[in-house]
Amino acid sequence: MAINRREAIKKAAYFMGGTISAPAILGVLNGCAPSAKPNWTPSFFTEDQALTVMELSEAIFPATDTLGSKDLGIPKFIESMVSTVYKEKDQKLFMDKLAAFQESVQSDTGDAFHSLTPEQKNEIAKRENDAIAGKSFARFNEDQRPFFWMMKELTLLGVFTTEYGATQILQYQLVPAQWEACVPLSEAGEGRTHAV
Repeated sequence: MAINRREAIKKAAYFMGGTISAPAILGVLNGCAPSAKPNWTPSFFTEDQALTVMELSEAIFPATDTLGSKDLGIPKFIESMVSTVYKEKDQKLFMDKLAAFQESVQSDTGDAFHSLTPEQKNEIAKRENDAIAGKSFARFNEDQRPFFWMMKELTLLGVFTTEYGATQILQYQLVPAQWEACVPLSEAGEGRTHAV
């Protein structure tokens, strides 16, 4: 089943409050896709950076009754986007903000993010998310976007452009047959948003 990447990007943008950065869109349109393999050996990130990205993306999109970020191969997707799609200045920005995030967590907790308990990781992710809630970074330069916003953008973009994300989390109809205004919820995809 083919998934229209442009439509998947629109849905991911909807979940991001209407904005996705140009490098992220370019990467997906040029064929960057999450790996179906959750285990990956980093080729661009150091092991410590890879573990931070992996655990933070899982805190953003955890496994519940759906697959989580790690299950969908999103950490590898993030590394691929940063290493092959981002321009040098965007790469540097991401890596600098990743380092600042790691230093901040180490300073606050005395430990690396990936070594924290699930509760501590969730608390940090919630705090970071609350700090950006309600803000629109579309009006600002790319370099003003907080690291958590960049991670959330890449994580959700990765999730909702996978086949699983577009067909199991969202509902996907290759060709909607007709419009029916009044149907039971069970026949309308249980309230899931349409992927296309």
